This record gives sequence, C-alpha cells and structure tokens, in this order.
Amino acid sequence: MKRLTPYSWLILIIFSSCLTGNKVASTDKQIESLLSQMTLEEKIGMLHSNTMFSSTGVPRLGIPDLHYSDGPH
Repeated sequence: MKRLTPYSWLILIIFSSCLTGNKVASTDKQIESLLSQMTLEEKIGMLHSNTMFSSTGVPRLGIPDLHYSDGPH
C-alpha cells in the first residue's frame, strides 16, 4: 500500500471539513426555523422544568419532552 503524502492528508482534511460544514449550516437553519415558529410560552416552557429531571417539549412542532439524568460524580 502506498504511503499518503502530507499533501494527500491535507486534501483529505479540507474535504472532510467542508462536508461537515454543510451539515452544521443545515442544522442551524432547522433550529432557527423551529425557534421562529415557537410562541413565547413554548420557549419559556422548555426552560422551565416539569419535574426535577424533565422539561416540556413542543408536540405541535415535533419536539419531544426533555429528560435529564444526573451522571456519576
């Protein structure tokens, strides 16, 4: 098997970082879209917890309830 030259590694790194950049931009657009559709009450509801380890989701937008867990200390 041929050894990869430093230039080959550089091209590989640049190409892979370009691919992940598109995914991040797409996710950011989706988040902005959801936030613009949410009412103030829904946004506050997600910040305010139902119980010690859960927050309300937004069913009409397909956002599930959030359940937190306390990991090991």
